[in-house]
Amino acid sequence: MTKIATSLGMDVQHFGLNNGWNFSYKSHLREFMKLLDEHQPEEVFLSPACGPWSPMQNINAKTPQRQKQLQQLRDWHHRVHLRFCRRIYLKQVNEGRHAHLEQPSPALSWRTSALSTLPGHRAKFSQCRYGAMCKNDDEQWMPVRKDTTLLTTKLAVAQAMNRHCPGDHQHCRLEGSLRGFQVHRATYMEKYQPAMASTLAAAMATPEAPRNWEHGYAVQKITEHVGKLVELHVEGQVCCPSSCAEASQEPWTSLNGIFGRTFELQRCKP
Repeated sequence: MTKIATSLGMDVQHFGLNNGWNFSYKSHLREFMKLLDEHQPEEVFLSPACGPWSPMQNINAKTPQRQKQLQQLRDWHHRVHLRFCRRIYLKQVNEGRHAHLEQPSPALSWRTSALSTLPGHRAKFSQCRYGAMCKNDDEQWMPVRKDTTLLTTKLAVAQAMNRHCPGDHQHCRLEGSLRGFQVHRATYMEKYQPAMASTLAAAMATPEAPRNWEHGYAVQKITEHVGKLVELHVEGQVCCPSSCAEASQEPWTSLNGIFGRTFELQRCKP
């Protein structure tokens, strides 16, 4: 989404593992919060890792040991990642700015205490309606449904991201690897494809006064969108607190956003 946002005239800044940011560490969390206070992005887009929260994980955890490991992973991910997403989201809301959070619709993360009570418009959509494609085992490009939910404080985003699959076509299964790309299909589909990224970026760039959500502070001053997008692509490598001296005991997250601008902080892979 960075290139597309840039093409719309936004200034984009990228934060991720490829430029030294690992949000499994407290020091990186503190530094990011300083940047958040300093730049006060008009919009923040969060897309935390969804792997631990897939219903398929429950099916794969067939032994008591695997079930215990899964529960420990989810407990850690909730404490370190999802609660940080909540912290950022509510900070944006309380300070009169926009926030967005994306997860697959079936993800159990939506039922957690960190995400279940966040305010906003809940938009559900099928990615095939935004041109999402992937190669099947016969190396033919086919639509990918991938039902997704986007929690957003901006009505323009909710209205743009609400298309559902009519069920009149076949879809590519995401199990297995994508030939020629040396990557699993599910991993390949983590990145937003051009049509969807364009729609989302344009909606996020739409000027819209933040709403005074019930638990948020009253917005005393509403500023216009200045057309600058700062993308903070925030990723983190999973690091168990017991094995990493600096591992965060507070929320970690993946965020995408706009400074004005936008922050983008995206998923890490446990």
